[in-house]
Amino acid sequence: MSFVEFLYACKQYALAEMLESKDSPLINVMHDRVMTWLRYFMYTGGMPEIVEAFASTLPNPDFTAVRKLQNSLVSDYRDDFSKHVDMRDSPAVTTLRLNQVWDSIPSQLAKENKKFVYGVV
Repeated sequence: MSFVEFLYACKQYALAEMLESKDSPLINVMHDRVMTWLRYFMYTGGMPEIVEAFASTLPNPDFTAVRKLQNSLVSDYRDDFSKHVDMRDSPAVTTLRLNQVWDSIPSQLAKENKKFVYGVV
């Protein structure tokens, strides 16, 4: 979801409407509050289920519950790899290779050039 959708989901209606109005002077005055909510948005990643869990714990956000849901989502992605393997190949080897690619993405994107190179895996 977008940042404004996130704000609506978290019942920050006035802040969302202010951003939608593009009232620059008012947005500048509210800079710190906007940045706080932007950090919350970046932490949750904007995934609907995770945002819902985050919003349900406000005004005291439960970051531990959010992180557990995020880890569960990543684990579900990993588990789905085996569903997309050609059974004529060696399924165990192919799934292992897919997991290696998945695991290498964060470290490769953290580099300065931000390019994913399959050969590095």
